[in-house]
Amino acid sequence: MDATFSAAGAPRGEVGLATQSGGVGIALIERLSGLGLGISTMVSTGDKYDVSGNDMLLWWERDPRTIAGVLYLESFGNPRKFAWLARRFSERKPLIVLRSGASPIAQRAALSHTAAAATPSTTRDALLRHTGAIGVDDLGELVAVLGLLSWQRLPKGPRVAVVSNAGGLGLLAAEACAQAGLEFSSLPEAGPDLAALLPEQASSRNPVDTTAAIDAATFAQSVEFVLRDETVDAVVVPVLRTAVSDPIAGLTHAVSRARARGCDTPVLAVRAGQEESLASLVDGEARIPVFADHTLAAQALADVTTYSRWLKRSHGVVPDLPHIDVSTARDLVGSALDHLPAGGWLGDDVVRKLLGSFGLPSVPSWECATEDEAVVALREFDCQVVLKAHVEGLVHKGRAGGVVLGVATVPDLRAGWARLRARFGTDLRGVTVQPMVAQGREFLVGTLSDPALGPMIVFALGGTDTDLIADRSRRLLPLTTGDAEDMLHELRAGPQLFGPRSDETLDRDAVTDVLLRTARLAELLPEVAEVDLNPLIVTAGGVQIPDARIRLEPREIEDPLIRRLLL
Repeated sequence: MDATFSAAGAPRGEVGLATQSGGVGIALIERLSGLGLGISTMVSTGDKYDVSGNDMLLWWERDPRTIAGVLYLESFGNPRKFAWLARRFSERKPLIVLRSGASPIAQRAALSHTAAAATPSTTRDALLRHTGAIGVDDLGELVAVLGLLSWQRLPKGPRVAVVSNAGGLGLLAAEACAQAGLEFSSLPEAGPDLAALLPEQASSRNPVDTTAAIDAATFAQSVEFVLRDETVDAVVVPVLRTAVSDPIAGLTHAVSRARARGCDTPVLAVRAGQEESLASLVDGEARIPVFADHTLAAQALADVTTYSRWLKRSHGVVPDLPHIDVSTARDLVGSALDHLPAGGWLGDDVVRKLLGSFGLPSVPSWECATEDEAVVALREFDCQVVLKAHVEGLVHKGRAGGVVLGVATVPDLRAGWARLRARFGTDLRGVTVQPMVAQGREFLVGTLSDPALGPMIVFALGGTDTDLIADRSRRLLPLTTGDAEDMLHELRAGPQLFGPRSDETLDRDAVTDVLLRTARLAELLPEVAEVDLNPLIVTAGGVQIPDARIRLEPREIEDPLIRRLLL
């Protein structure tokens, strides 16, 4: 049945499509039809009163005609159910989601660094990352990804080689690949063969510049050498037709010969001056996507590479963590809500007890209402301490001048108390006295609860400049061991801090343990609306939490998998 208002009709194929916009669906159908691709099912869900994207995932998962699913959703009616269904679907078939609503206009005022790190778009992207879905930003990228998935095998890894007959085009393509997050093979196997084959002025290093002086057969031989290199996971071939030859003429033959030898490395061509944004070349069983834009080619390759890596990664398990006292934690939350029926930020003493019930290593503290009590605390700790002001409604003490460091003697303490009194006047209710902790790398770990998606955990570089640096990783809960490990490496600084060549100054196991325990706290205590552990100080010997904030909201516990009737 074709009940669309498409003038050309819907071509039959293997792509399942569900969209909240009929116009978007028809535009996609027309672009797929031009590439010889079609749809197995198209449903325009509108406001999703009867059929939803979740329903379509269930259908496509069992439909042998559908080899890939496409969703354009302007809202997630039941996001937690979507997360569960989409993750299961992605393990069997690729799912591409056309993103919308990325602007942060709905972001609420942030009272903590964790809240500042969460916008509607970051929450949505965390949902897609959790499910393995390929998120794309426009129809051009969507069609490019579908073409690549339909005509090529998934890349085995992120290492790419660029082969071009025009040095400038090759450099532009290589830069686009680097910007998309792909890596570059050094061509240890193909390099010597290329050096012997190509003219002296050519470059046999990646990106390979064959020069425009060679004929099509020699260019095709160059591509075959690169395809034989075991360190290459994908090949991008930007070509330019010249008076000497048209290199693309022999490219499909080279790929066909490689396929006959059992090589399934993806090959993408980029043809300067091509009118269509995406076309294809066919030779026997080899069908090569040909892009007009090197940036689109690189992004599509990066998209399917990320999906391939997600399929292969160890998803891990939600571990059974020791030293968690849920009963005590729930008593603490219940008692706090008795005094804060509308919710709010917990006092420092309750925060430390709540963290302790989940085995999180907060720094010992002493709450002092008077200067004399603070002197007693200093003598009990018998080390350098820090003073933190108690002021109603003060969240970021460091920013507001509410922290005094390096207090070693009683005169230091009295001077620090006087400084805080001068800063806050009668609003100063007292201080928290804590031992100074060893210097280390500062991180942020936090959670924020979305009304529809539930809790999301954030890991970032921490300290007072965390919002300025904005180097963050996010995940929805429940958090697995694999998710926690991935979060470490997703920071821009992750390879230097936690990669194979990083130094041993950071206890990465202790960091992942804090991530897992913080996630479990947010998961088991639905009234915890926000957690902000900043800084989390990490050294080679472990982690410490000198400062933490927790905000509660009264909640009704609901089953997120139950569909509601709209009355």
